[in-house]
Amino acid sequence: MNAQSIVNKMLELNGQVLELKPDLVAIVETWTHPDIYQNNAFLNIDGYFIVDQCDRTDTIKGRGGGIIVYSRIPNVYSVTLKHNFDQVLHVVISGTNNEPDIHLHVVYKPPSSSDTNINNLIKYVSNIPENSVLVGDFNFPDINWSTLQCPSVDSPFLDMCNDKFLNQLVDFPTNFTPQKNGSVTATCIDLVLTNCNSVASIAPCGQLGASKHSMLSVDLIMPVTENPSFEMIPDYSKADFNEIKLKLEYVDWHTELQNKDTLDTWKLIQEKIFSVVDSSIPKKPRRINNRPLWMNKNIMRTIRKKRRLWKWFCSTRDGKDYNAYTKTRDEVNKAIKRAKRNLEKRLAKDAKSNPKPFYQYMAKQTKCHTRVGPLKDKNGKIQNKDEEMVDMLNQQFTSVFTSEDPNLPTPEQVFFGESPLVTCNILPEMVSAKINRLNPNKAHGPDKIYPRIVKELSDILSCPLSILFNKSLNEGVVLPDWKMANVTSIFKKGDPQTIAQ
Repeated sequence: MNAQSIVNKMLELNGQVLELKPDLVAIVETWTHPDIYQNNAFLNIDGYFIVDQCDRTDTIKGRGGGIIVYSRIPNVYSVTLKHNFDQVLHVVISGTNNEPDIHLHVVYKPPSSSDTNINNLIKYVSNIPENSVLVGDFNFPDINWSTLQCPSVDSPFLDMCNDKFLNQLVDFPTNFTPQKNGSVTATCIDLVLTNCNSVASIAPCGQLGASKHSMLSVDLIMPVTENPSFEMIPDYSKADFNEIKLKLEYVDWHTELQNKDTLDTWKLIQEKIFSVVDSSIPKKPRRINNRPLWMNKNIMRTIRKKRRLWKWFCSTRDGKDYNAYTKTRDEVNKAIKRAKRNLEKRLAKDAKSNPKPFYQYMAKQTKCHTRVGPLKDKNGKIQNKDEEMVDMLNQQFTSVFTSEDPNLPTPEQVFFGESPLVTCNILPEMVSAKINRLNPNKAHGPDKIYPRIVKELSDILSCPLSILFNKSLNEGVVLPDWKMANVTSIFKKGDPQTIAQ
């Protein structure tokens, strides 16, 4: 499978995920390998991060294998265990409200597996913990899970499932092969095995691309930690900047700030801005839109039609109904490719006159969706709560900070001219010129003041800000807000769960 084929399937997968909105997405037979991508941006799903990825290494360019797991909820992490079966990912969904963790094992066993590989799978299953759910393509078509009968060659795996009290819950075909006579041969090789009561339901969801396998929707009974954005941002469409200007125009800044030091001056300026802004600019919750820009109503309508046709085929098992489904499936793929191509042409055409949408799109296509954590503490215990991970990172950062000698040396005199610079006076017009160069679309910093607001009020705020800057220079004081910055930890290499010591 080449890079373009994977791109096309990722486009269709984005559409499926957008409609179904699952918390987790697990895919087997990805056929991905390092030669076709430089980073995981190639495999992004909007609104999801990659929990873990396992490319197949025993074939040429990952052919016939590979596993990847995505999540949109934060309480999910991957576990690395020592075992000899390479096509499996172990993902833990952390329990909340004293609920136990769920161990999700995503498995791919090639149909032509050797006896050694099958034995490695059996050993892996023998060591799974309680509250486990195994999903994936196991390729045991001859096992009858209703009667628990199978050929002797498959009996060791079936016996181990029985020994571990694993129940196989898929009771419908998952793999479909069209025949020359128009019929469709169906087998069940994609399984859901569990030793807990957390699986509520399982349903087929249709095929992805030209795959013969049906996607499975598995509902787990477990409270999850949602990660919505509760940040409130100014609604500038309803802002009354004229009212704000009228309120601030009557402030006598020189009198108000006359006897105040740098810190008190800054606090008063902040209070004045916050008081008038809160009363004149309503707030709205920040909207998170994970819908791809190329997605439109026609594509969503065709995707839903495809799902209806799949359900109908599952009920009839008629070759004609399967052909109707595959025809609509191809229509979906063509519509997605066409919509994405048209979007990119439009963005490229308008790049000179309106570059912002072009660069936003390019950044989204090349940005790798990563997250911080979970992290291992000094005792090797996994920590996935935000407060605990922040403390661990803070301890690491502070341990490598450089402690400067407070006794600074006297600088050597280097200026011997007639007019040394002994004062520096910052004028309001100088501040106004700098404010007008601000990008109003940027987010606020630690001071919580948006550039858009400062720029709209530049004629008024240039005076108090010039007073503030002059006091800061004269008193030799740097405000605490100016020393603060938002720090983002970026994973580079090694074990993402281990902090460098």
